[in-house]
Order: sequence, then C-alpha cells, then structure tokens
Amino acid sequence: MATNTYTGYQQPTHPGYQQPTTVVYSNVPQPAYQVSTAPVTNTVVYTNGTYVPDVGNAWTWSIITCLFCFWPLGLVAMLYASKANDAVRRGDYDCAEMNIRTSKKLSKISLITGIFIIVGITSFYLVLFLTY
Repeated sequence: MATNTYTGYQQPTHPGYQQPTTVVYSNVPQPAYQVSTAPVTNTVVYTNGTYVPDVGNAWTWSIITCLFCFWPLGLVAMLYASKANDAVRRGDYDCAEMNIRTSKKLSKISLITGIFIIVGITSFYLVLFLTY
C-alpha cells in the first residue's frame, strides 16, 4: 500500500495504476494576490459562532426621499426600515430582508414621484409666466 505523504492515509494500490507525482517549481514567481472571478455576494458575519447575513440598510434612502421628494411615501419607507432593524435585532433575517426590499421600493417610488412633481410644478410656472 502507498502512503499519502500529506495525511498518512493508507491508499490501496490497483494494478496498472501509478500514483500521481507532485512537481514543485521553485524558480517560478508566485502571484502576490489571488484574482477571483466569483460574483460578489452579501457579506456573511459570524457572531459568537452564529451565522448573521448582511441584509443591508435602507435608512439613508428613506430619509433622503422623505426630506427632498414625496414625504408621505418617505415616512412609510422609514417605518419599514425601522421594522427591518428591529427584525435584525430579533434574529428574523427573512422578515428583515423583506422589509428592506419594501423600504427600498417605496423610496424609489417616492423619488420618482418627487421628480414628477418638481418637473410638473416647474413646467406649469414656466408656461404660466411665459404666456403673460
């Protein structure tokens, strides 16, 4: 039986099979870093040995859309962002992710509505003042 040089595991030999050999090239420079082509995923944090997924945060967008765009939808987006943070504290990551998606969706709708309102009011006043 052949002995694996790394772990000491006894490998059975088969007739006609040759064990692979390891070739080490000592003069070949090794890269300083590893280039990864894997897609970027959510950050995984282990706290006290437990899995904690990074669900993100939607507070920034909800506050910005509440202040500068359509504030009623911005307030509802802030409510869902708060619910998401509470769910993360409870450890309910599925509920937190659902609330984050809802908050981001409402923030986007608030942003689009705010842009339409600003463009509509501006064009109304331009037409009103340019006709007189």
